[in-house]
Order: sequence, then C-alpha cells, then structure tokens
Amino acid sequence: MQEILQPKLFTFTFHDSVPFCDLQFDRKETVDLGEYEGHAYDYFGTARADFRDFGTKWYDILRSSAGPVLISDNVVDVFRRENVTGIEFNDVVIENVESRSLSKLTPPKYYWIKSKGKLRVDDLAYGLSGLHLSENNKRILEGWTPGRRIPLMETWSGEDFSRLMNPRPGGYICTRKVIELAHEHKWTNLWLFPLDCVVTRRNRFAINYLGKKWPPQWYPDGFEPDPRNLES
Repeated sequence: MQEILQPKLFTFTFHDSVPFCDLQFDRKETVDLGEYEGHAYDYFGTARADFRDFGTKWYDILRSSAGPVLISDNVVDVFRRENVTGIEFNDVVIENVESRSLSKLTPPKYYWIKSKGKLRVDDLAYGLSGLHLSENNKRILEGWTPGRRIPLMETWSGEDFSRLMNPRPGGYICTRKVIELAHEHKWTNLWLFPLDCVVTRRNRFAINYLGKKWPPQWYPDGFEPDPRNLES
C-alpha cells in the first residue's frame, strides 16, 4: 500500500473573491519590514464593512479589501468550543450592502481574524535570497515572484493558526485540526492547500475538504512535497 503523505501545515484563505467588502478599521499601524524595503499594516479594533454589488450568497469565509479574512459566527463558535489556538476574533459591523441579492438575505455575524502564532519560511526556496538591494541596503520586494513556502519548523510557535513573519507579516497558516473541523462542519468558500504546495489562481489545486473521501488527496498528482512539511 502506498504511503499517504500527511502535511503538517496548510494555507487557509477564501476561495471565491465575491462577496467582497471594503473594511475600515478603528486603528491601523505601519509595520517596519526590517531587512526588506517597504512596509505593511497591522489592524486593530472593530471593522466597518461596505459590501459592493457582487455576490449572491453569504459564505462562511469572505474576502476583504484590506487583507484580513472575514469568518462567520458558525466558524467562530466551533473554534472557541474546540479551543483552536493562535487566532484572534474582531468584530465586523456591516454598514452597507449594495448587492441586490445579498440585501434580501440575512447575513451571519462576521468577524475579521488575525493569526497570532508565528512562522518563518526558507528564504532560498521562497526566492528571498536572490532579491536586489536598495540604496539603503534593504532587499526590494517590488516585482518579486514568490516561490515555495517551506516552513522552518524551529521558528513555529506551535499554534493552530500562525502567520508568516517573512518577508511581510500576515497570511493564515493552519494545522490539520482546522482542516478536520472544516470537513466536519462543512464551512463554505474555504480554500485549503499544503503550505509547501505551489498554488496560484490559475493552478487552483484545493484540498477537497467537503468530499466524502477522508482523508482527502493532500497534494496534486505528481507533486513532490518537502519533507520539512510532512508529519514524521
């Protein structure tokens, strides 16, 4: 029998881009990227959501303009009950819904989420070691095409949710515990794939967490996983 390769860490994000909303936050702070040119933002407090004229359904996972993903109270209730670690829930207030279809439906309560755990990935595999240097001797990210995200497990803080710390803090990385819960509770509009898997919007491999077969196919056919992201 062929050995089933089990990933340790996964990317957690939205699948369909609509419904889509603009978010305005109570407060945002600029994050210095240190050795990299540029900056990022960190957000705080309640977010006010303005939904545009897109979408026909209120999903459990939604995209936002600012970057943070929105999740419904259906997901939050399970995360809290099952003690999912490394994630912070922040209130979202829906101020406007322009979509005719969505305005006829009652939305769930949404929260924007922040990953609290930390993880770094291998600079060489991610293409960070080959970046050009600016006049300030910082590595330039503009025009950079990311490569494979190979986790440096010694930098992982061990939570169920973590965020990348290089080059920009952000993103959502989860453990198999989250995948199992998504399968059990049939959350909608979730896109999951192994962290070390090269996936783009054109090459849209996704773990079929809603399928009857379990465990699912973890990697695309012919893809060679990196041992650093495999369960021993």
